Amino acid sequence: MNLNIKEACRLCLGKSSKTCDEIFFPIDEDFERKFTEITDCILDVLNEAYPVNICNSCLTQFEEYYNYRKSLIEKQKRLNQLLNIRKDLKIVKKQKLEDLNENKFMS
Repeated sequence: MNLNIKEACRLCLGKSSKTCDEIFFPIDEDFERKFTEITDCILDVLNEAYPVNICNSCLTQFEEYYNYRKSLIEKQKRLNQLLNIRKDLKIVKKQKLEDLNENKFMS
């Protein structure tokens, strides 16, 4: 495979077109944060030896995945909140029942 690094897309290694974005140098801080978050640091972001372009197709997929992942995290947080609320309600109900039973026997 004969690859011209300067013309390659950083993510798919395809030949980038004139419509690609140079996102690594100078670094786009928002993109770097998302990139690091998504790849969990498995890809070396700040290495000038790597391609600095990203093609439109990869950028679109990247943004879609980032937003999807963010949505999943938010839904999980919401689910955890709901489950904790329900767990707390069960504890309160159980305590009230125990209190009622104790009062019944004390009377």
